[in-house]
Amino acid sequence: MAIKHQAQTAVNLPTILIDQYPTSTKVTAPLEWRSHRFELLGVRDTVRHPLTIEQFQARPMLRRSRYQLRVVDLQTGELRRIYRRLLQEHYRECPLRVGVFLGSQLVELLSPNWGPTAADRRGLLRFLDGFAGQDMGDHRLGIFSDDCEVITAESFKAGRG
Repeated sequence: MAIKHQAQTAVNLPTILIDQYPTSTKVTAPLEWRSHRFELLGVRDTVRHPLTIEQFQARPMLRRSRYQLRVVDLQTGELRRIYRRLLQEHYRECPLRVGVFLGSQLVELLSPNWGPTAADRRGLLRFLDGFAGQDMGDHRLGIFSDDCEVITAESFKAGRG
């Protein structure tokens, strides 16, 4: 079944993010917040550039959202990948979904929502195991989160927040 996106809201991101971020992003850990200052370097939209099965399987218990931000933590100098909806100001639990992609186009939705719980993530891992060794030709499976939030390229250039 082809996917059509629902009404979405454009969001502007500043180049410096000052917010609280969880000390642990595992779905099994309680949310405890710590202040951070991040410099935004780039953004990955997981709806257009989903996680591969291997990327998800490497860290299946992470809380994730649509936008993965590549940042420098200005307090430590560390290069990090964080998720926008895990910033406290924008916090929201986001489910994951599995789809078939051709390039960056979602062609078919294969799964219901998988929630941010250990049980759901184990279920998602079992679901993905069912596709092991399947030849999908030019298509590929991708894991993504669509929280209906849209961030535009102009938002980054303008540095508005």
